[in-house]
Amino acid sequence: SFRRIFLIAQLSLAVVSLLDIVLVTRANLDMGIPDKAFVLGDTVISDVISRLKTMPVMVLCARLCPKGIEGTLFALLMSISNFSRSISRFWGAIVCTWLGIAKDQYDMLWLAIVVRSVLKVVPIFFLFLVPATDPQDIVNKLGFSSFSYATTPMVQTLALRATQDGVIWPRRPLVSSNGLLSCIQNLPHSSYDKRPTHFRAVAFNSSGELLAVSDEKGRLFVLFVTANSYALVQHLGVPTISCCFSPLRKTELLVTCEDEAIRCIDVQSQTLISTLRGHRYPARCASFQKSGHLALTASQDAVILWDTKDWSRYRVLNAGPGVEEAMFVSKGDLVAVCFQDDTVMMWELESLALSGRAPFIYVWEFESQTIIRIIELPLPIKQVVSHAFLPGHTTMISILGDDGSVFFLDVAAKNPQIKLEIANRGRAISAFDIECHAR
Repeated sequence: SFRRIFLIAQLSLAVVSLLDIVLVTRANLDMGIPDKAFVLGDTVISDVISRLKTMPVMVLCARLCPKGIEGTLFALLMSISNFSRSISRFWGAIVCTWLGIAKDQYDMLWLAIVVRSVLKVVPIFFLFLVPATDPQDIVNKLGFSSFSYATTPMVQTLALRATQDGVIWPRRPLVSSNGLLSCIQNLPHSSYDKRPTHFRAVAFNSSGELLAVSDEKGRLFVLFVTANSYALVQHLGVPTISCCFSPLRKTELLVTCEDEAIRCIDVQSQTLISTLRGHRYPARCASFQKSGHLALTASQDAVILWDTKDWSRYRVLNAGPGVEEAMFVSKGDLVAVCFQDDTVMMWELESLALSGRAPFIYVWEFESQTIIRIIELPLPIKQVVSHAFLPGHTTMISILGDDGSVFFLDVAAKNPQIKLEIANRGRAISAFDIECHAR
């Protein structure tokens, strides 16, 4: 706690200041210590202790300081420090005059040193004004400090601009205590439009080396994680809805947009491969077969299968109105279509976890076509926005709730409990994706 740090530091300063009596009485020469060596050692020790005493306060101020006025706060702290030093020198001169200490009179200098050391103990009697607990705990509970400064002081923030490319981490990234590696900020599209631009969709490729990020302005960024770089791949000019990478060709990205068209883009060459049309409503989701030979897109009225060799229309599943989501299941030999009326249509699988606009997870067994378990999610979750199985796991699913948090649940456990929860204070998570190694 701060009390203990201040107590130990102040007592240490008082003891170290008493060592000046050894120098004044010349006892250091009797010990065989030269004056220069004694003064140097005494100065170094006292300076180190003073720095250790002020460091907790400086760190706390840095966490509390609003972004943009760091220089003003530092100037204020230095002004207070310089003012206190000026006052102490003034009163020190008065004490020396009172004791009769002059440039050729040092008989009472030892007494002045004792008085100085005693005065260094006086602040200890005011330690009751310092909180007994860590003030940072109080700050976190009250929510005074921002997320990026209070909980992730070493996490780097990447500001995505309308530039062709850039660097993700200018220095080696550090992982915060809550597992956050980096924070990506989407800057306004232009200087005259200051409104924030929200991200719409994210997706890792099958190797986890690429991360695609699209926003409501139609900008498509790709983060080349292993190469520590990012690029503005396409500016579609149309708000995006979802995106996913091909498992066969790792640089091909399928993007659904609000203009009812689907675009296939090669993020490596930054070229548009094909524009797919056929939906009468905007496609809400896209999915690739595990082999990568087929892809599907689902809109409110239909599910369309595409041949990825030439991106021709392979088959149209007229599912009727009310399609909520569709995806390839397991090995890709089945297509699961979820509807708004809580029904699921399969176009033979072992198991599938189904979620929807309710705070429940339904676990199905398709051999018997029955629900084997219903898991109720804890408050304040009122409905499930999206979910996905963790790569390499058959029972662990990740769930995005309407409260903006992502959590992980083992649907096969006897008493299912949340294993991990990821939340962003003050800012709800709107989409998520997990790379192939589930890390």
